[in-house]
Amino acid sequence: MPLGTQSEWGWHSFNNDSGYQRTETWKDYKGPGRNVPYSVQWDAPGRQRAAADWFRQNPHRLQLGNIGFEILKKDGSRAAVNDLKNIKQQLTLWTGEIKSQFSVEGSTISVSTFCDQQQDIISVSIQSSLLREGRLKVFIRLPFPTGQWLDEGTNYAHDDKHKSSLSDVANNRALLTHEIDSSRYFVQLAYTNARVTSPGQHYFLVTPDNATGKFEFNCRFTPDALTTSLPGYVKTKNQNAIAWQRFWKSGGAIDFKGSTDPRAHELERRIILSQYLLRIQEAGSYPPQETGLTYNSWFGKPHLEMHWWHTVHNALWGRAALMQRSLQWYQDVLPKAIAIAKRQGFSGARWQKMTDNTGEETPSSVGALLVWQQPHVIYFAELCFRDQDSLDKTQRPESPQFAPGIKSNPKQNNGKQDNRKQGISNPTNQAPEKMSARKMAILNKYKDLVFATAEFMASYAWYDSAQKRCQLGPALIPAQERFKPNETFNPTFELAYWRWALTTAQQWKERLNLPRDDKWDHVLQQLSPLPIKDGMYLAAESAPD
Repeated sequence: MPLGTQSEWGWHSFNNDSGYQRTETWKDYKGPGRNVPYSVQWDAPGRQRAAADWFRQNPHRLQLGNIGFEILKKDGSRAAVNDLKNIKQQLTLWTGEIKSQFSVEGSTISVSTFCDQQQDIISVSIQSSLLREGRLKVFIRLPFPTGQWLDEGTNYAHDDKHKSSLSDVANNRALLTHEIDSSRYFVQLAYTNARVTSPGQHYFLVTPDNATGKFEFNCRFTPDALTTSLPGYVKTKNQNAIAWQRFWKSGGAIDFKGSTDPRAHELERRIILSQYLLRIQEAGSYPPQETGLTYNSWFGKPHLEMHWWHTVHNALWGRAALMQRSLQWYQDVLPKAIAIAKRQGFSGARWQKMTDNTGEETPSSVGALLVWQQPHVIYFAELCFRDQDSLDKTQRPESPQFAPGIKSNPKQNNGKQDNRKQGISNPTNQAPEKMSARKMAILNKYKDLVFATAEFMASYAWYDSAQKRCQLGPALIPAQERFKPNETFNPTFELAYWRWALTTAQQWKERLNLPRDDKWDHVLQQLSPLPIKDGMYLAAESAPD
């Protein structure tokens, strides 16, 4: 497993010496009555392929650095992995502490590690007799980006293509600066009595000058050269205890105590560990990359169709505030989503599939034609709205049906569906919802996202006068990612999600005392039924076999 260091802000692009333009990645696909340009990959060699490859590769998430131990054996040689014995490591979920212990030639090394809850800082406490003997040091190595689909953070080639320097050196601090093309970031070190040297390019060594056998080390990665001092190990430790107890005492929990099923203990362990992993990897200010922080895959870029899986659990487990952190990104990049829709001849905002922190669209022969990420924003916003019920201590209102008018058992519906009455005002005949100040704040905060998203969805669904119904596609690729875009239309999951999202968007109009949108109602009333064959839902109407 890669042992790199990633951040939300750490990105890099190789120089665009060939002057590639995004327009060079566009390819027309035949839509209803017109061609629609999509940013895709190109198979044939040439400039279009090179341009698509460059925009897929850039920007890419940086591996900021590797931090580890340089341990000398009794004969003066460096210890290797095979020299480490009696290895034990434990994560304490309640406090966020990782305890590591191992031995080299009979000498024990004990390490306690914490990650700061507010800044990109790790704090470490080390205890070993090897410190007194001068045989245990801390190294920081700054790698060069691979620009590949997966960057494991161990590319130590190309020393001449990046610069690093050491400054502000004292017996308790030092500053490292790393420059790669136009990207620059800083590594601020703080420690208890040590010397910092650079025995090789992009390689820095912290040598403790300590006779106590104990050493504390703190490291902060930052895009700016900060002058503020780093919190010490004890402060970071105490901060973690408070933050993690607050997390575990909030939200939902599952207790399998008393279960006689032999799998219960392991299932409970995995549920708890999953909550921890999702908290540390998926609760930032931007949609996370598809593999979180476990791997730096897909060039480190987020995929918006997967954002649902990364964050919805927060709201469903009573921690909607963690989900809301990344929703600000959608508001920030809304103009770019609107621009994509406009370029393709649609209204509203079309959400990117593979993107980056700035909201740029990444060329993809699959991702550019996916649409199941489109309703996610409405889903997120609706969860935020419903979360206010628990905060207001009022009864949660009934939600709109996921697919109004569609019976759960296709056999009971004989493969048919009545769309005539769907999408009309207040379809469930419920009393108007009471709007608290909290709910109104959520409605006003996310209404632009909800309405722009719904506007595209209504624009994307086209009316087939021959069939007398609204269709989705072609060209599109449904969630299964196995059907040809030019041949695919009316995928079942997308149809159901389209109906739910437009129904919910209309409900937001009503909650805000705004008139329902006639175009949205037209699509709801005329949207194609879910395709059924032999009493079973098909993957898409275009795939009857």
